Amino acid sequence: MPIKMIDCSIEDCGIGISAPATLRLDLTRTNIVNCQKAIEIRDPQSILASLGLPEDTPTNLLRETLQTLLRTRELGLKQSAEAAAKTRLFEWLGGVANSTTILANLVSLSQNGLVRGLLESLPK
Repeated sequence: MPIKMIDCSIEDCGIGISAPATLRLDLTRTNIVNCQKAIEIRDPQSILASLGLPEDTPTNLLRETLQTLLRTRELGLKQSAEAAAKTRLFEWLGGVANSTTILANLVSLSQNGLVRGLLESLPK
């Protein structure tokens, strides 16, 4: 389902519209003026970086961890985080210094209801 913007005016900003590459934008009579960048199309790699994950993180491992978070969120924060920490993603990460931060970022996404959107933005 596309995001539709009709008769919009976006002015004097850094980035007028920022969207993942998988999102369909339907712009009708929309003006973007005096912005440093009119439209920024993000790729999944920038998502990986924002979570603190290495650029070469296998998306299938991230997908598995996100699905675990979705399945376990009803169990509570602690149990959900413990289940996510046992996924193959964290095995793949090994003992990287920022794995605790990565886990906290993923759990935060889960708490804010953003996991489904992230899952949809990952390449199949």
